Parts: sequence; structure tokens; C-alpha cells
Amino acid sequence: MKRSLPLLFTLAFACLAAPKATASQTVSLAWDRSPEPDVAGYRVLYGTTSGALTQTLDAGGQTKASVANLASGMTYFFAVTAYNSAALESAPSNEVSYSAPAAVPSPTPTPTAQPTPNPTASPTPEPTASPTPSSSPSPKPVPTTTPSPEPTATPTPEPSAGPKATPRPLSALSNVSTRAQVGVGENVAIGGFIITGQENKEIVIRAVGPSLESAGVTGAMADPMIELYDATGAVLAWSGDSQAQRAELEAAGLAMADAREAALTTSLPPGAYTVVLSGEDGGTGVALFELYDRHPKGSRIAAISTRGTVGGGEDVVIGGFILGGDQPTQVVVRAIGASLTPLGAANALADPYLEVYDGEGSLMFANDDWRTDQEQQLIECLLPPQDEHESAIIATLRPGNYSAVVRGVGGTSGVALVEVYNLTP
Repeated sequence: MKRSLPLLFTLAFACLAAPKATASQTVSLAWDRSPEPDVAGYRVLYGTTSGALTQTLDAGGQTKASVANLASGMTYFFAVTAYNSAALESAPSNEVSYSAPAAVPSPTPTPTAQPTPNPTASPTPEPTASPTPSSSPSPKPVPTTTPSPEPTATPTPEPSAGPKATPRPLSALSNVSTRAQVGVGENVAIGGFIITGQENKEIVIRAVGPSLESAGVTGAMADPMIELYDATGAVLAWSGDSQAQRAELEAAGLAMADAREAALTTSLPPGAYTVVLSGEDGGTGVALFELYDRHPKGSRIAAISTRGTVGGGEDVVIGGFILGGDQPTQVVVRAIGASLTPLGAANALADPYLEVYDGEGSLMFANDDWRTDQEQQLIECLLPPQDEHESAIIATLRPGNYSAVVRGVGGTSGVALVEVYNLTP
């Protein structure tokens, strides 16, 4: 009889940032154990060309492995084979791929009304193992099918064709927004985001100001504007208002409520980007930065961060995000303050306090200092904040609407980052 050694294979996790960008990266892989009783071990095949995986890594009897020294900016393809004690090896499993993003410096905008920062506010991804906060972490495998056995003239088991993968349910960070007090110079609002995958991503970016007054917000910015930068600091797009793209925005159901508000719609390749939200003619006030994923399939928004000014009382920075799809998504939410000082941010918030609320406004999680609650998980995911007074939360959340609120402990004020990272591959 001819036998297959079936494998279910997926990228286990892709932790989407590290405190510092590096030239090489590591990705963690996991797969289902083969049901064949005589399997002795597994071998990871990988390379930069699909179907031509020339590099190997022997994982022994483990069903997970980490592949190191991946070059930033390259896309890698992975498959797994199983072998038995007779040195017979199966055909490769279905392939999965991972794009290692290029190293990107943190934003350091110039102290002018229309700064040109070094994007982006989000740290560069460096994937490694990232267990969930639950006691039994388990990555979601790619569903596969196993071919039926075929007869052969010899009784010796031989490897046969591996199973083919079918699409897995979508889990995505689809829409995000941040409300903050926007000033001038270094106190403008800066939003950074990362697009991963292999296809262009169609997005809509909006800056909401005057229409916030109808929602009860006092001191709303009268005339916001937005600028979009790529990872080199080059300006890709600018929008003082939404008039030029009104028809496209209306078709997408995202037309602005006030003609003075700004919006742009564009298609971007995978990479890191920065949006600067400021006021026309140096205007200030409360504004909302919004990012919409028009087509969640294919490439995805992997991380978002927004820099704003936290004041006293209810003058907080609020980051809203929507998790789409039909499967839970593992996220890391962070509130960064003191570690912004070495990056050139004046008046950084010394001790941020982070809260996460569900769509009903109920408090789900809260954290003051990140080491007090989920220290080990954050370290293993390479997402620990650099300052012990900064805050972070790891959670697996169902599809829906959520808000992250950043305050200053003791009513303190200063510049802070609110960040959301999608850990689900």
C-alpha cells in the first residue's frame, strides 16, 4: 500500500513588532501531528521561491520550529515533511508564506505645523513565538484534505503527495480610529500602520473634527488636514478636504459629515506608513484619525499606532478598533510614554494607564505597569514596552468593536502612543 503522511501546516504566530528593528528576523511555525504511527520526525523546508524550497531545518519529533536569520523585506515560503525510522519521507505539505517587513525607524516629526517625520510610529515586525494569554495556546491550523491511499505493487510504505490547503476563516484588524487633542509642532497627531501580505491594500484615511461637536465633544478641531508618508519619509498624498474624492467616499459609505473634514482613499503596497493629522493654518483641537480597510481579504492591516497628547480629566487618548472576520483575534494593546523621550518627543507621558472596553462600554482589561500582569507573555512575544511604567495587555477577542483608553496616572499629562498589534496569522 502507498501511504501518505498527512500534515496540517500554518504559521503559528507572527508577533508584529520588536522594541528595535533588526536586519534579520525569526518566524515561528507550527503544524498538526501526522496520524501515521511510525513517524519519527519532521523536516521544515523553506526558501524565497514558491515550489523551490532549498533550505531545510530538522525539527525532530516536535510539531513546531523557529526559523531564524530571515532577511528583512523578503517573502519566504514554508512547507513540512514527515519521515519515519526507515528514512522514508512524505511529500511536502501545503505551503504557507511570510513577508518579513523592512526595518522602519520610529517617527520623529519636526517641530513645525506640517512636520515631515521619519515613519512610522509602529515598530517593525519581528515574528517569534507568541503564546496566547490562555493556559493552552493553540494556533488555528489551515484546513487541509488528505488524498485517499492508492494501491502499489510493493508492500513498502512510500511517501505520497501531500494534502492541499483550503482557505481558512478570516480574522482581521479591519477598522481603527484614535481620538486625541491635536496641537502644533510636535503636538500634532501621528498615526502609523503596517500592511503585510503580497497584494496592494485599498484603504480610506479620514480626519474628523467639526462633526464631533454633534457627539458632545467640546473644543473640536475646526479644519483638520492629513498627510500620508511612506517609510522613506516621502509624501504620498495630502488632503485638505474630501471634495476631490467625494464620489468614491460616498460609494464606500464613508463620506464626511462636514465639508471641512479631510479624507483620502488610496491603494498601498505592503509596507510601513505614517499619517500626520494637523490643523489648517495652525489650528488646534480634538480630532479623530480613522483608518478603514476597504477589502479585508488578501493583504491586511497588521498594526496601528497613534501618537497624541494626553491631558487631565477626560482629555485622554482613545484608540478604537474593529475586529472583523468570524474567528477570534489575538491582539496586543500598548500605551507608550516615557520611552518616547529618547526618540525626540518632548513632554512624554511618564506613567500611562491603559484600559480596554468592549462595544457596550464595559471595561474588559486594565493595566498600569506592564510587568505586573502579563510580563512573561509580552517578553516571549518580543512586545514588552521599553519602560517599566508603560502599559500593555494581551487578549484574544471576538469580532466586534473595542476601545483602548490611555490616561495619565494621577491626572498627569504628556505625549503618548496607543498601539494595537494583530498577532493572529
